[in-house]
Amino acid sequence: MLRSHLQVDVAPNFDEDDEQDGDDDVGTLPKTPEHNALFAKPEQEKGDVPLESRIQRVYYINPYGQEVFPRPNAEFLSALGSRDVLVYSIGSLWTSIIPCLALQGIGSAIARSPTLRAKVFLLNGHNDRETGGYTAVDYVLAVSETLNRHDGRKSSDQPSSTGLKTPDYPISAFITHLVYLRGTTIEVDELALTALGVQCVPIDRQPDPNGKLLYSPNDVKLALAHILESDDE
Repeated sequence: MLRSHLQVDVAPNFDEDDEQDGDDDVGTLPKTPEHNALFAKPEQEKGDVPLESRIQRVYYINPYGQEVFPRPNAEFLSALGSRDVLVYSIGSLWTSIIPCLALQGIGSAIARSPTLRAKVFLLNGHNDRETGGYTAVDYVLAVSETLNRHDGRKSSDQPSSTGLKTPDYPISAFITHLVYLRGTTIEVDELALTALGVQCVPIDRQPDPNGKLLYSPNDVKLALAHILESDDE
């Protein structure tokens, strides 16, 4: 049976022989519990159960609990400078999309790419438990804020070596188009998105037998083709 609570396994007390003293070699890792926090989703009889509070951000830490800014694969960064289109795929925002973006240097690679003609965000057909109550604008802001924050020392909350704060990239440097399914339960405020520099591209799509709105490969191809054709005009 799925548990509906957060379970934390506490490591047993160390024996006297296991106690650490202050003479440990520099660079050795601290002793950590054998078990980390365990979590299981609650039973879902009527769809996803939203989290009790919104996720603020996702970040990486080292064994000491300090935030770190890892770099992505160099081939990925190189690809961003040689492709025509970047697509932020559908999926769980905070556990599938954001962790791939919370890496050093990705923000600048996307914003400064000399070849990217379109940076397209595919909006989910509905919110999941991580994004209960989210609007399309919330999705766009989450991506933009993550890319700016983790872009090396360029983030507004990380002063540069000169002590001055470098301005963040605008949202349109990361997302130029938002593709969404007509009939989505997620609020899409086209005026607000346009004001942020994001063009909206709606797609007509019939629900699947379970009543959910889903993209088909052909839907995405047609949307991308429309975006690139518009860019050529």
